Amino acid sequence: MKCPRCGAPVRKGVSLCPNCGALIREKADYIRCKRCGKLVNGALYVCPNCGAELTGGGTRWGVLFLSVLLGLVVGVMAYRVLPLPMKSEIQRDGQSLVAVAQPP
Repeated sequence: MKCPRCGAPVRKGVSLCPNCGALIREKADYIRCKRCGKLVNGALYVCPNCGAELTGGGTRWGVLFLSVLLGLVVGVMAYRVLPLPMKSEIQRDGQSLVAVAQPP
C-alpha cells in the first residue's frame, strides 16, 4: 500500500503516513441508507442525503445482552464465593417449621 500524498510505502492498517503524516484511509465499504435507500460511505454516521442515522441497531442489543450476561455471571460467582444462610419456612398442619440451610 502507498501513501496517496507522497507515495511512500505504508503498512496495512496504519492510519497515518510515517513519512509525511497524511491520513491514510482504506477503501470504505458502502452501505444502503434505511430511510432513503441510497448508497453512502460506510464510515459516515449520518446519511448526507436525508440526515438519517446510519449506525446499526444490532449494537444496542449486543450491549444489552452482554450486560445481562455479565450480571448473571457476577451473581453466580457471588453466590458461589459468598454463600449466605437461607431461611425457609414450611407450614405443615398449621404448625410452622423454620429451617436454616447452607448451600454447598
